[in-house]
Amino acid sequence: MTGKARIDKASSAGRGGGRGDGRVPDHRPERRSSAEIESRLREAADVLRRLPRPKEIAELRGRWSAWPGVVRKAGEAYGYDRTRRIVIPPSGAEIDRMDEAVVWLQWLDKKESHLVWLRVSGVAWRDLEHVFGHSARTLQRRHQSALDRISWRLLDPIA
Repeated sequence: MTGKARIDKASSAGRGGGRGDGRVPDHRPERRSSAEIESRLREAADVLRRLPRPKEIAELRGRWSAWPGVVRKAGEAYGYDRTRRIVIPPSGAEIDRMDEAVVWLQWLDKKESHLVWLRVSGVAWRDLEHVFGHSARTLQRRHQSALDRISWRLLDPIA
């Protein structure tokens, strides 16, 4: 192959996004599915749950007593107290993704964002019926509508 032929093939292959039909490729972002958005919001709820509480932050800074704790019950003297779950703090990237996802809830009205947040936090539909005073099916439709609105807003952030 000569140099000219190689350049012509390379330039024609690069046009149109590799389709070879001369059309300009579409660079708009794809619409995210409701499942993807719900997954990101679930991750945000989990990250928020794992952030250290103010008391834990004070303990990390060294503001606690050097005296041993007072034993109030005989069982506590032998270590029969509640076990504490070890919570791994979120990474910086997880906190950044949480911040981005929480902003999405501001695009909804107050009741919708409350519904979506409670649902991704793990509250059952039956319990949400009592909170909002609507049937589970109605709440599911409103939840899906809110997720769809977030999905469309992600495509056009200026709106």
